[in-house]
Amino acid sequence: MGSKRLKAIAIARGTKNPPIKNKERFDTIAKEFYSNIINDPRIKAKFHDWGTLMLLPSSTKAKDGIVPVRNYTTCLYDIDPDKLDRFSGPYIRSHFNPKPNPCWACRMHHCHMITIPDGPYAGITLEEPEYEDLAGWGPLIGNTDVSAAMMLIRETDGLGMDANEASWLMGMVMECYEKGLITEKTAMVSR
Repeated sequence: MGSKRLKAIAIARGTKNPPIKNKERFDTIAKEFYSNIINDPRIKAKFHDWGTLMLLPSSTKAKDGIVPVRNYTTCLYDIDPDKLDRFSGPYIRSHFNPKPNPCWACRMHHCHMITIPDGPYAGITLEEPEYEDLAGWGPLIGNTDVSAAMMLIRETDGLGMDANEASWLMGMVMECYEKGLITEKTAMVSR
């Protein structure tokens, strides 16, 4: 697309629903999927009630190797338990003044607008983060402050960047700097 000097693809908002070949079967599968979530207490608690907000604390505590830490140079997130709990759904929903902002036609309870109430980022409002964004701007870059992670999520989103991808790039840049592959001098030359 770059060689064609294409800057954007614009699609006019349609007014018709996309055709579904077998609507009855689709509806049956959707209801079954939702029923499976609601009727399994573990899945309901993790995804219906909290979206993906419980994955970072639970995976860190389980030490299952899923959490990306310091650009995957390790999978052990060395964080004080009290700070880790601040990355959880119950803390975020009780501390960051949530206001429901559900996805259109979504029955899950995961979308809220939240506001950071105190500290250096007080007043910043953002969409409730998902696991990938919290993991990227938290353990992936060695950050243990949930408010700082949320501020970074908001900043990258506000700049039109994907918060997840931006955090991965930053993690790689930080590791390259720590290993001497990027220095202040080389960074200045590349400007």
